[in-house]
Amino acid sequence: MYNDFPSPPQVPAGHVALILTTLGDKHFYLQIPLSAIRALCTHPRLYLLYLGVYITGVGSGFVAVEDPGNWSDIGGQGNLADQGVYRYVAFEDDAPTYLLSDASVDIVVVARSTTAITSGQRRISFTTLLEARDSNCVFTGGLYYDGIHFIPNARGDACMENVIEHRPVELDDPYSTTISGIDDIRNGLLTNTNIHRAIDGKTAAVLKTPNRVLTTNHVQPRHQRALLPGTAYPTTSRYTLQWLDDRPIVRLGDGQNVDAAFRTNAQLAPPADVILHYTYCTAVIQRWGKNVEILEKNPFIIHPPSPPPRDFGAPKIPNDRKSARRKLRQARKESPEGSDEDDEPAEDSEEEDEADQGATAAEYDNGYDVDGISAVSGGETRPDPVMWFWKRNPEVRVRKEGLVREFNNGMNEWREGVAIGTSSM
Repeated sequence: MYNDFPSPPQVPAGHVALILTTLGDKHFYLQIPLSAIRALCTHPRLYLLYLGVYITGVGSGFVAVEDPGNWSDIGGQGNLADQGVYRYVAFEDDAPTYLLSDASVDIVVVARSTTAITSGQRRISFTTLLEARDSNCVFTGGLYYDGIHFIPNARGDACMENVIEHRPVELDDPYSTTISGIDDIRNGLLTNTNIHRAIDGKTAAVLKTPNRVLTTNHVQPRHQRALLPGTAYPTTSRYTLQWLDDRPIVRLGDGQNVDAAFRTNAQLAPPADVILHYTYCTAVIQRWGKNVEILEKNPFIIHPPSPPPRDFGAPKIPNDRKSARRKLRQARKESPEGSDEDDEPAEDSEEEDEADQGATAAEYDNGYDVDGISAVSGGETRPDPVMWFWKRNPEVRVRKEGLVREFNNGMNEWREGVAIGTSSM
């Protein structure tokens, strides 16, 4: 079995690789700068363990130096080797076959049709809900803020249900099943515009500690700042903003490892653990993931649920100014009076074309569109690697099989009751 494993990936200097699974002749792995790990976590080995546990949803695994068939736990103490290749071993024999078979039991999540509402209206309503808990931007205290959905509102309640339905229970808080939908306050925070766009663009994410792997002390000391009157840090947990892209041009003055502060008198639920772990791992994969395409080509790949219909007005397409100019010129040429060439708009230059397309191209390069939906060319949503693992987690399958049995038993009892009632009439 292990003789067929492909060679370890070649890792550039200043980086390490964490293999998450091997499919065919390729590894799906993270290639992470050592400088980034050191900036985010005091125990580099535990950081790799956190990513392995929460991406795969298997809490019983360990991190080992890549040596097929001879893996041994490297533990949580010590540094990582420059250009080192590690693997998250989910099971003792790391049998990858469970990742290759389709889920034997799957409860279909049906995308609900939602009430037609503009994104602006929904954002204002969500922001108002968050103000009762967050006061201002939770990371800066700034007066200019907006409510951010960790799971974007454009993805709809179906996407939220998908995450909750397939969460690894052993890694989650017990209250996630009570999340009411995409606009539940546990799915968001108040942030300034730069942080909002960074989280949407997966250049930053919020790490919740303590969790199964990391304590609050395993995160680098919080960036010190003045707190607004009436706000405070949580006493037993940290909600830490971490920049996966730490360049000053990206952060624009926002600190690294800034902890969220909330209203001291607000008795409202904080962001949900399962949502934060899910979105953190998604950001890490988008930032540092390699060979994600092997998951896309797998016949049993799990794609995110399609977003519900949205009423956002007329669609905006790249280069629509140029299209309008062409139509105007064509109409003038077809007019009986003709047109004065001097009155016609000038032909668009290549520079104008590129400028028209620049914002859209940049957004797609970052893997998101203006609504925060992961996207690729053609408008298709990308497969969701975290959900790919979670849906194949044996613990999740066992739980779902139990739910199906419970549902079937209930249906049988209902049918028997109907039959008895009918026969007695």
